[in-house]
Amino acid sequence: MNEIEELIKESLRDIRDLYNNETIDSKIIFPKYADKEPRYSEQELKCIFLKKIESFKFHYSVETPSNYKYRFVDNDEPRVLLKDENSKENFQSSMIDMSLYDKERNKISHIEFKYGQCPVFPVQKDFLKLLCETDVANNNYFIHYLGNSDAGTKKAILEKYKTALKNISETNENIKDDLEKRLKTVFVFVLFAGMKTGDNYFCFSLETLNNSEISDLKGEQFD
Repeated sequence: MNEIEELIKESLRDIRDLYNNETIDSKIIFPKYADKEPRYSEQELKCIFLKKIESFKFHYSVETPSNYKYRFVDNDEPRVLLKDENSKENFQSSMIDMSLYDKERNKISHIEFKYGQCPVFPVQKDFLKLLCETDVANNNYFIHYLGNSDAGTKKAILEKYKTALKNISETNENIKDDLEKRLKTVFVFVLFAGMKTGDNYFCFSLETLNNSEISDLKGEQFD
């Protein structure tokens, strides 16, 4: 793994420990609703990752405006408008959770964070952005953690990933010619934080996801 990927894995280890009420270096905690139940989200994972980045050579930005314009409308498949294209429909710049830069402040990676058993639509939006924005970055990352999980939870979320990728390839003809190349540069890190045993951690490229059956995506026990 490269340096960024090691930091991602360290951050997932911390969010797993935080979820399971163990002590971590960060002082962040999960807030609670009025009924005293914890409120889990991707924000805690993002903060943990940011704290680690501060100790490294990378510059970073949050809520980075996208290079391309997108159309994200409920009940419509997410689509991208490339720079040499026009449309009568409304396409807008989107935001990317975080971007990393080298010491000369050149973009090197975009990152999207996600929590929970979310619908296909938000996953598809993030996958599309990460695939398209590889033009101005190197490897991009989708970092996802879930809480209480079992084998059915894993299967369901991996199937959503597959569905999102299939929908993108069928809907966005304008990136079809170089989609295969783009798939090699986007990586998924997903952790099932509430699982104590079994394969609770997966890391794979969208190329691997695209070319594999769900049963062939092998996870590992997160140490």
